[in-house]
Amino acid sequence: MNFYIYNLKLSANLPLQKFGLKTAPSKDTDIKVRMGATLTAIPKKTYFLDKEHSSVYIKNVAQFKVSKGRKISIFPHENVSLEEISGALLNFPIATCMSQKGFIVIHASSITKNNVTIMFCGQSHAGKSTLAYAFKKKGWEILSEDICVIEDAEIFILNSQPSIKLSSESRVFLEEKYLKNEKVLNSERRTLIHSETKNLRKKPDVCFFLSWQQKTEIKKISYSKVISHLLNYSFVTSEKKFSKQILKLFKEINFYDLDIKKNFNDLDASIELITKFTEKKFD
Repeated sequence: MNFYIYNLKLSANLPLQKFGLKTAPSKDTDIKVRMGATLTAIPKKTYFLDKEHSSVYIKNVAQFKVSKGRKISIFPHENVSLEEISGALLNFPIATCMSQKGFIVIHASSITKNNVTIMFCGQSHAGKSTLAYAFKKKGWEILSEDICVIEDAEIFILNSQPSIKLSSESRVFLEEKYLKNEKVLNSERRTLIHSETKNLRKKPDVCFFLSWQQKTEIKKISYSKVISHLLNYSFVTSEKKFSKQILKLFKEINFYDLDIKKNFNDLDASIELITKFTEKKFD
């Protein structure tokens, strides 16, 4: 079966429609996904990134081998569900594949409203998805979740699948406030569909690098620190090409550090701070 993702066609015998992907015609596939033999030994390296052949291991799920931006081979653990494999595939393995294709791929979520597009960048559990989902409930649209794929030529973010993963802490806090009527993929509300699939391309205006701190504030950031962050939070399969891509990002995006308090009761205050900052900067 073929599916649309990041404006491309992906062929896979997996239930990706459960994650909001729309089916596509069977001709002219851009990425082929194939299931391999059951994994018998845990790989020594979790990640190996290269422009030709990369490997991504997702603990207790599968090893994904990515070749030349065109093929993803999956070697699953025993007794892993196709749904678990699908969710893992749509994260780091697809990110690696898109990097091999020449896209800029950053570990970030992004939102858009009124021609303003914001990226939240950071390590896992930094609050990217929680912020994106909370902004959605304030009238913003989630453009991408956890993985931000950017066209190299004109610096446009491509929208990802319309599903979002929330941590257990986020789910507990947001359940009464937001999640009552959402379509969820399982009883634990681990992943939910947040909207209909759309074909969007948006220029990013500002990128916030997230960090848990005692005080919520937006801070200026040096060029050297931006480069360091981008290297840490990007899927780099070609360092020479990525150096050129960074220069393009500097021309298009305003970068800032965003310190946020690790307290869900302060979430609305963080949203208000970010909203006022972007309104002042881009109105």
